[in-house]
Amino acid sequence: MLSAEEVKRLSVLARLEVRPEDQDRLVRELDRILGFVRQLEAAPTGEIEPLVHPLDLIQPLRDDEVREPVDREAIQKAAPDVAEGYYRVPRVIE
Repeated sequence: MLSAEEVKRLSVLARLEVRPEDQDRLVRELDRILGFVRQLEAAPTGEIEPLVHPLDLIQPLRDDEVREPVDREAIQKAAPDVAEGYYRVPRVIE
């Protein structure tokens, strides 16, 4: 079982503020979660192959070919701000 001191140390490492009145409840909930993880770890999974996808499906792919040309100038006429063939957007990071 987790101790209140361990939960306090974990909250500092995770940079979480835990109010004193919530600490006991948090200890109990984290202990329940860890108990469930221990149950999952006990399941015999040694002979089970890892799955890429739970269903054995094949993704149909199409040939990568140009179907119709794109008229860049016509499309960019609707854009609010274009310069030298590129879309200009407001700066997000300063």
